[in-house]
Amino acid sequence: MRIVSLSVGLPREVEWHGRTVLTSIFKAPVDRRLRVTTLNFEGDEQSDLSVHGGVDKAVHVRIGDRFRVGSAEFVATQPRMPCYKLGIRFGRPDIVKRFLQSGRTGFYFAVTLEGEVGAGDPIERIARADEGLTVADVVNLYTVDAENQELLRRATRSSILPEGWRDYFRKRLWDPDA
Repeated sequence: MRIVSLSVGLPREVEWHGRTVLTSIFKAPVDRRLRVTTLNFEGDEQSDLSVHGGVDKAVHVRIGDRFRVGSAEFVATQPRMPCYKLGIRFGRPDIVKRFLQSGRTGFYFAVTLEGEVGAGDPIERIARADEGLTVADVVNLYTVDAENQELLRRATRSSILPEGWRDYFRKRLWDPDA
């Protein structure tokens, strides 16, 4: 696998259903290497940091797998879940539902070693996670398999899955102390 392109963008206001919305969903490819830090690529920002960005979602597998790209290193932390702003980007309010149904939500990386990344760089897995919790497992628990108690327990005990996800799944356990 190789990086096909890097796309970045800044927040901007758009009209959506009669109101003004601040969004950063409009990204454009760049033709140079970019510095990546624990929070982001240079030249990129998120609009709503309560649900986008942060150390567990600095960059868009198996939860806990580690990768090297360029001079940077990453760990897969969680699935990428769409919000209504995806509908703004594509001009289709139904896109969020279709996106989730596709089973191809993608995933987020946390940056474990800052560095530079560019188009054409190989993506090399440098470590495999022992937990065996996949991105697809987390998406399925969220969308269709909410009653799978064994998988819910595994998700709540994950050392890599961010605390917000673990709390969400703990609330769905029949017996949280089991």
